[in-house]
Amino acid sequence: MNRTISFGDLLTSTFEEISASRSIVLVFLAIAVPIDTAAGLFEGSGDFSLFGVPISLTAPFGDLGGGLVGALVALGSFVVGVLITYWFYAALLARQPAPGFGRFWAFVLVYVLSILGIVLATLALVIPGIIVAVRWVPLIPVLLARDEPAMDSFGTSWQMTSGSSWPIFGVAVVLIAIGLIVSVLLDLASAATGGPGSIGAVFFDAAGEDVMVVLFTAFAVATFRGLADEGEEVAAVFE
Repeated sequence: MNRTISFGDLLTSTFEEISASRSIVLVFLAIAVPIDTAAGLFEGSGDFSLFGVPISLTAPFGDLGGGLVGALVALGSFVVGVLITYWFYAALLARQPAPGFGRFWAFVLVYVLSILGIVLATLALVIPGIIVAVRWVPLIPVLLARDEPAMDSFGTSWQMTSGSSWPIFGVAVVLIAIGLIVSVLLDLASAATGGPGSIGAVFFDAAGEDVMVVLFTAFAVATFRGLADEGEEVAAVFE
């Protein structure tokens, strides 16, 4: 019989995951926010303002060279983003900053397929997309913690969340609401540092996105811990 978890316990556990791994969260933000800020600065023309002074990152390279530099920065940011996302999931799950990367390629496969599955289900009808997203919340922790075939993680996650769909959905709604509040606060900070097109705006946009990553990664890990068999080991994340 599957374990279940209540709304209150899951919400509390989500923030306990962040609190218990504060150093890991800070390392993630210290890496992810500058990378996403750099990628944002090179989007489009690469022009922005700093305290009202217009600056162009691509002008010294010319039109063609600027486009190439922007593409390289975007590619580098994407690769580093995938690596740091894997590390953050694994480190949060293991509660120590040096997890193994033995499941990295399985992570890439499952991560891409899960996004495609949720998008396709949402395009078909909104409700199925929400159901799939809820049932796959602990998908990545399941993949990383258990030494089983990657594709089996989908079924395991689906079965694990049976009986707890409404609490999971409720916590997701709360986290989205928190994200919206954070976004509004960061927009106010952005306006104070130059408004749209400024380096402050790009930085705070990146910070807001990465805070959401922290919240939902902790949410996924908390869901896994709450629904996994008691005493289940997570040794696979060290391999």
